[in-house]
Parts: sequence; C-alpha cells; structure tokens
Amino acid sequence: MLVFLLGTAALLAMGLVIASLAPNAKVAPGIGSAVMFPLMFIAGMWVPRDVMPDVLRMISDYSVAGPFAQALRDSWAGQAPQLLHLVVVAAGLIVFGGLAVRLFRWE
Repeated sequence: MLVFLLGTAALLAMGLVIASLAPNAKVAPGIGSAVMFPLMFIAGMWVPRDVMPDVLRMISDYSVAGPFAQALRDSWAGQAPQLLHLVVVAAGLIVFGGLAVRLFRWE
C-alpha cells in the first residue's frame, strides 16, 4: 500500500507541475499525455525492460515511473521493494511537489 500511495502521489505531483505550467486548462491534458506516454514506455509498459537497450534501462531506473512500476511488481510478487526504487519515487515526489507548490498560481 505504501508503494502505491507514494508512487501515486509522485505522479500526481508531476501532473500538478504540468497544470501549473500550462497556459490554460485546454492545453494541460495535451501536455500531460505528451509526458505520460513516454513515461509509460520507459517504465516498461509496452516493451519489457529486459529487452531495452542499456541507455533506456538506465533512464528508466531514474525516472519516477520506472522505479514505481518495478516496486509495484516486487510488492505484487510478495517481495520487498528495493530501497533505491522507493528513494527515487520519494525524490520525485519531493522535487515535483516542491515545484508544484512554487509554481502554482491562483487566477
């Protein structure tokens, strides 16, 4: 449950950064889709990480979505998630959460 909540919060914070940077509400979903589909690819949703080139696998290891997906897989398999995966997702939450707080503006 901790992995799910941590990863969801990190991805939500990323969405809040997109919403705070988008010029209006009609542009934000397009930017969100343009960011989310590459993140899903990097996380191994379409191509298994085992067959990815080393460069993509390294990028995946340090994106928010890659460690989140791997930590969920580990949890579902009954194993403890790796500490590095949890740290990367938590760092994403802190960075994107801080950016969202800093950049958000009421209009």
